[in-house]
Amino acid sequence: MNLAKLPGSDRFAGIATTAELAAAGLTDARIRTLVRSGVLDPVCRGAYARADLAARARAAGARSERMLAIAAAIAVAGGPAAASHHDAAIVHGLDLLQRPPRGDVLVGLTQRPPSRSAVPMPRPRR
Repeated sequence: MNLAKLPGSDRFAGIATTAELAAAGLTDARIRTLVRSGVLDPVCRGAYARADLAARARAAGARSERMLAIAAAIAVAGGPAAASHHDAAIVHGLDLLQRPPRGDVLVGLTQRPPSRSAVPMPRPRR
């Protein structure tokens, strides 16, 4: 498979979600084959990176490895998502006083869902 044709190839480490790979015509069996053959690297549940780019990111150090996890989490969250808390600081290259919690990546939505007040409510009578 031509790596440039993988969906999401413009993301950090060529990250693509399972849904994007399926939309591009890859079956679950084909994805597993690409993982076994070293073309794709599972980063988190629902996200894969190009194995060569993921290996390069991991070799570059802890910050790049965390960036890989952050990019995967944002891709899986979809829509208007952004890194939050420790992870936002890492993305922006800020120094932390302590290491971020292992494993969890904090991602928040950048747009509010419609509030309940958006539904027309009857006005109280005076």
